Amino acid sequence: MDTIAAGPWCISAGQTIDLQMQVSTALGASTLTLFANGMPVAQSSQHGSEAGSMSLLYKSEMAEDTQIAVKVNTTADENKIDPLNMQLSYKLYSYGMNVTDQLPAC
Repeated sequence: MDTIAAGPWCISAGQTIDLQMQVSTALGASTLTLFANGMPVAQSSQHGSEAGSMSLLYKSEMAEDTQIAVKVNTTADENKIDPLNMQLSYKLYSYGMNVTDQLPAC
């Protein structure tokens, strides 16, 4: 079962999202999946029995109003990521848009 690791956020039609996420995981296999309107659009996986690190990169201009969220599925830690083990950066822009330091929550 997937657990939301970040989001959800609402991105308006015509806006571009450039998202980068890095996660350090405990023992076991892990998968990060970015969902847009409930459909998977990007995924990063780490397999093995040792601690690992994953990166998830995604950039797209939204053709319609879109809800995005990153979900995690791990074989350890009950699908939880310690906040100190996750880095998230993003750019959200479109023509004439003001600079902001927050992604718009849904």
